[in-house]
Amino acid sequence: MILNMVIPLFLFTALTAADKPIAMVSYLLGEAHLQKQNQWEKISLNTKILSGDKVRTSESSAIEIKYLNSPLVVRLGEKSEAVISPLQGQDTKNQLLAGKIWVNLKKIGQSPDQFSVASPLAVAAIRGTIFRMNFDSSQTTAVLCYDGKVDVGPEQRLKDKIEQNKKPSAWGFNTEGGPGEVSGPREVSLEEWVQIVKGMQINVKSNGEFQTFQFDQKKDAQEEWVSFNEQRDAIQPVEK
Repeated sequence: MILNMVIPLFLFTALTAADKPIAMVSYLLGEAHLQKQNQWEKISLNTKILSGDKVRTSESSAIEIKYLNSPLVVRLGEKSEAVISPLQGQDTKNQLLAGKIWVNLKKIGQSPDQFSVASPLAVAAIRGTIFRMNFDSSQTTAVLCYDGKVDVGPEQRLKDKIEQNKKPSAWGFNTEGGPGEVSGPREVSLEEWVQIVKGMQINVKSNGEFQTFQFDQKKDAQEEWVSFNEQRDAIQPVEK
């Protein structure tokens, strides 16, 4: 009898946690939609976001999502799509499926790997940071750091692809090349974590190759998406 009472109580607790909002829409430009149980609903200001909700923006649109009880703010640019995750646990990831995302988390009391953003290629882990990530139609992921540090590493699918390309075929050469074929100059594959700091950018290609470099901050600041985010960041309340 006691066992029968414990099981429903456990299920009720789990469902209550799943239905608890983790964030809310604090700014909306244009049109955006939220996917719940395979149904897309139009988003309005102050819409509550639950763990695992998928958000999609339309053309000429942007959305700002403010996490509850946290200084974390994320924004999606036009024609972007992301899965929103809670700020807790070692495996927490917001998944950028398409487009661009801006993340502002200037102060955090947890360890750096407790919040990250992942594209299908790379994972960017936060260290009290402002950064943005783009994932475009050419299947390239770009991460630019504006403050603090960002650790960038391969997503699992990219890890698997890099390992697969290392395996020799039955003919004794890599599956990517042919007999006697000599590769030209190549960028290094992203197999381990790479750290970038303020003013640095990393581009990761679909084959795992990557480049890090200093981006032109003056030129970058002229981009509409960057200017919009810097203006929004400037009016965010300071949380300590």
